[in-house]
Amino acid sequence: TTLTTRTKWDLTKLSLAANNIGPRGATLLAQYQGWPNLTRLELSEANISDEGAIALSKNTSWRKLTGLLLRKNGITERGVEALSKNELWNELAELDLSNNHFGALGAKHLGSNKSWTKLRDLQLYDCDIKDEGVVFLAQNTSWSSLIHLDLSFNAVEDEGAKAIANSIWKKLNSLDMSGNPIGEEFQSLLKDGREWDFITFA
Repeated sequence: TTLTTRTKWDLTKLSLAANNIGPRGATLLAQYQGWPNLTRLELSEANISDEGAIALSKNTSWRKLTGLLLRKNGITERGVEALSKNELWNELAELDLSNNHFGALGAKHLGSNKSWTKLRDLQLYDCDIKDEGVVFLAQNTSWSSLIHLDLSFNAVEDEGAKAIANSIWKKLNSLDMSGNPIGEEFQSLLKDGREWDFITFA
C-alpha cells in the first residue's frame, strides 16, 4: 500500500523479487494507475500465484512495459493464460516465467499470443512443457523478433527440437536446451540450421 501511495514517484523500473508480496500485493500493484513510464517489473519469487498473475494481466497503465520477470511464483496454466491474453504490453521484449510448472497447456496459451510482436527474450527454464508445449510455442507467428530462448530442463525431446528448427524465429541466435534428452540427430538439426551466437544441450 505504501508504494502505491507514492504518487510523486515516476518509476521506470521496479523490483520486488523475493519479497513475498503474495497475490494481494501483486493485485494492489496492478490496480494502481500510476507509473505510466514503468518499463521493467521484477516480481520473481514473490509468491504471487495465479491470482497475482491474473491481476497483473488486467493492468491498464503500463503501456511502456518492456520487461516482465515472474520466475518461480507458483503460476499455473490459469495465470499464463491471463498473461498471454494481455493486449496492452505491445512493447514487451523480455519475459521470464521460469520455474513455474504450467506445462504444455500453459505453453499453448503462450503460443497463442498475438500482441508481443517485439518479444526478443523468452525464458522458460523448468516449466514442464515437454515436446507438446514446444510444438505449441513454435506455432506462434507473432514473435518474429525472438533472439534468445531458454527451454532448459523441460523434458524436451526430438519432436520439440524439430519444432524449433521449423519455426519462423529466423532471428533466434541464442538457445539453451540444457537438461533435455534430445538425440544427436536432432541436436545437429538445430545446430546446423543457422548460425548461432550461443547454443547448448549440456
